[in-house]
Amino acid sequence: MGIRNSDETINKAVRVGFMPPSLVDAARELDPNFIGSYRADGTKDNFPGEPAYTSVEVFEYINAMDPNPPYEAIDYTPPAKSDVLAKWQELFAAYEPKAVYSLQRQTEYPQLGEQLDALFHDLEAGTLTLDGKFASLIKEVKDTYPKA
Repeated sequence: MGIRNSDETINKAVRVGFMPPSLVDAARELDPNFIGSYRADGTKDNFPGEPAYTSVEVFEYINAMDPNPPYEAIDYTPPAKSDVLAKWQELFAAYEPKAVYSLQRQTEYPQLGEQLDALFHDLEAGTLTLDGKFASLIKEVKDTYPKA
C-alpha cells in the first residue's frame, strides 16, 4: 500500500528492541538462589544472529556484596561459567526467533497516524469494509506475519 515501514526501519527496530535473556537469567535457571552479577566485554551487544557471549572469556562473575558495613563479599559459589554460557546460549536460541518475528510484525504496521488517516478516508468515502484502504493496510501485515 506504500505506507508500511521500510525494511531499513524494520531492521533498525528489531536491532533496538532485541532484548535477549541476560547471563544472570541463565545463572538463575541453573541456581534459583543465584546472587551476584556478571561483567561482560562492553564492546559488543546482542543482536539477532550476533550473540555477544560466545566464550567464557568474554564475561566474569562479580560477587554480591553485603549491604551493611564492612561491605564484604558474600560467600557464594556461582555455577560454572561454561554451564552459564551453555544455558544462556539455549535461552538465546529459544528467544531469538520469537522476538525477531514479533518485532518485525509490530514495526511492519503503518504508524498509528497513517492507520487513522486511512480509517477516516474510508469512513468519509463510505468504504469502511474489508476491501477498504484501512482494512487492506492491516490485512497486508497480518498476511505477511500470520500469528502462529
